[in-house]
Amino acid sequence: MIARENAFPGSTCLSASVTGKQHEWGHFDTQSRILQILPDVNPFVRLKGLTEAAWRDPKVADLETAILEIGLEQVGTFLAEPVLCPGGVVIPPEGYHARTLEICRRQDILYISDEAVTGFGRLGHWFASKAVFGIEPDMICCAKGLISGDQPLGA
Repeated sequence: MIARENAFPGSTCLSASVTGKQHEWGHFDTQSRILQILPDVNPFVRLKGLTEAAWRDPKVADLETAILEIGLEQVGTFLAEPVLCPGGVVIPPEGYHARTLEICRRQDILYISDEAVTGFGRLGHWFASKAVFGIEPDMICCAKGLISGDQPLGA
């Protein structure tokens, strides 16, 4: 599985195993051998004067490079968050999700959109992947908005 630095899909054994927040790794019994973390996609940490497009292109290339380095036969999925909230409400550069989805489709890699934060109307639509970012992932994970956080439930 490939994910991004500062991504946080949750705190169960499997979701903690694929979190991009390294300080969380010591708190859980995780399976780190199943994960490759890509560098942060936050456009606000780019060098001054660098456009978002110029920041985005290497971030997209990170995914292709990781797939080649790991080996296509070893990569099952790319876990993407439309908006990374634990990383500081980070919205990846425009076109990032579409281009990473394209790479996954071309390589027959499952694209999972983690909408625990953006799902169930939080961005004005049931899910943000299609309505806000223009993509149709292979799978959507959701949680918090599912039952307003009253119970620990995810889907």
